[in-house]
Amino acid sequence: MASPVVVSRIQNRRGLQSQFDNLYPLPYDSLPGATSVGQVVTVNDTTGITPNAPVLVTSGVGLFQPGTFVASIDSATEFTVSAVPIVDLSGGLSVVSIPKYNGIWGANIISYPNILMPGELALCTDTRKVFMGNLNGEYVEILTFEDNNDLLLEPITLSLPNTQIPGDPPVFAPTGLFYKSTPFLNVLYDVTDNTLSDWNSEGIVFSKNGELKITCAAGNVSLTDTGTEVDSFGIFLSLIAVYNSPNIEIHYSHDYVSNNLIFNSSTIRWEPFPI
Repeated sequence: MASPVVVSRIQNRRGLQSQFDNLYPLPYDSLPGATSVGQVVTVNDTTGITPNAPVLVTSGVGLFQPGTFVASIDSATEFTVSAVPIVDLSGGLSVVSIPKYNGIWGANIISYPNILMPGELALCTDTRKVFMGNLNGEYVEILTFEDNNDLLLEPITLSLPNTQIPGDPPVFAPTGLFYKSTPFLNVLYDVTDNTLSDWNSEGIVFSKNGELKITCAAGNVSLTDTGTEVDSFGIFLSLIAVYNSPNIEIHYSHDYVSNNLIFNSSTIRWEPFPI
């Protein structure tokens, strides 16, 4: 069984690509004159070199084997690589380069505290790229938006027709949203009568921003719905949880006959990149 990943924060951030790039180690270039003996490389200064980083010779004499990386930092002027070079570094003009963090090798979160934690998202509004934090300080690109005018990550969006006549008792129907049964579950959601599936579009006469707090034990499930509602026409909306082994289903009832209500779950809040 895999060990669980414990993170101390989940904070989704947005900003420019350059701000995202600044979260990670800068490129390293030695001065000319790097040399090697076996797997030990000598440079003018090892400051800025990160273990597990890929390494290459960008000028002068020397050639590392493909896939060579920094195995350890040994002193202020020496580090060890993972494999003996194909051609030793020599000649007084050799330069060792370590490219900018590329999402493959890990960065130390103590040295670089603003890197993405596992599960965190970063939205670069100029390049329209979305990155997700991975394990060991890594990140992966998960999406690039094609439409420059629509920088959104769509939540789960459901269109809910009315289930009851105004004034009648509630009649519940499945929303189509369900989760694997778990003792504790919190679901962030919003509902609006605006038929656009954009949670930034305010309702025409009705909007609600809420949280479903669900507790389940021995097949019994309870839901508490808390939130803020703006409702100029007295629209009735109720959400309940139903246990249908092995899932917990979210059911609804509402009496708004003019439009379907649009239910969005798991909306994403973007925070600015740290300065």
